[in-house]
Amino acid sequence: MLRLQDRLFESAVRRRCLPLLALAPLAGRAEPAARLRMAYFDRYPPLSNLGDTGQMHGLLIDLVNAVGARAGLRFEHHGYPWARAQAMVERGELDGLCTNATPARKAYALFCDTPLVVTSMGLFFRRKDSRPRHLNSVPEMRALRQGSYRGSGFAQQHLEPEHIVFDHDAESVLRRIALGDLDIYVADDLVTRSQIRRLKLSQQLDYRPLGFLPPSRYRWGLRLSYPDAGALVRRMEAATQQAQQAGALRAILKRYE
Repeated sequence: MLRLQDRLFESAVRRRCLPLLALAPLAGRAEPAARLRMAYFDRYPPLSNLGDTGQMHGLLIDLVNAVGARAGLRFEHHGYPWARAQAMVERGELDGLCTNATPARKAYALFCDTPLVVTSMGLFFRRKDSRPRHLNSVPEMRALRQGSYRGSGFAQQHLEPEHIVFDHDAESVLRRIALGDLDIYVADDLVTRSQIRRLKLSQQLDYRPLGFLPPSRYRWGLRLSYPDAGALVRRMEAATQQAQQAGALRAILKRYE
């Protein structure tokens, strides 16, 4: 039997250790924050592209990772045909995307106000075809055969989709223009010039900037059904502004220009 002095000492030790014991299970269960599952166009270099190893890479992936690090968020990056990728976010199979915040996308996702990158839009056409050089409005494009890719939010919002032939991807549209099957394609300057070089069509296709069209603003967005979506978007918005002011976004963009 313990002496009275020993029992008193043991009781005091228990009282001091109880708070630590109560915290121990919580510490043991602590895990890193869940990774947000981002959706991208799998064939849209240099913004996003699915590599041979199955990993996504490109400007948008680098920008999202850089801003996410400032916001304390981590990501998984997934690439699919663009229409499918957007549908997966809408259904909750993936969580976020980085693209133009069109009305259709705002129906299922909440977007930051500050874009990660802004690119100009222009007209791509056969170099020997003089007709596109004289187009000065969207309605004037009806006279020519216009193409775009499925899932293009810019075409749906700013052009006339009923007068557009939609193909699987942008590269198919560019090939059809070079072959004479289509005439014009309104697209992102940064992305499309890279695609034309890769397709070796630089001698066949030309580009003309269109001042009457708005630029393409790639904003980070999260599906509305994600828990605490509003708070996470606010965190990314603050981090985006900080990265922009520090010149970090511009430094990443320079690597792809």
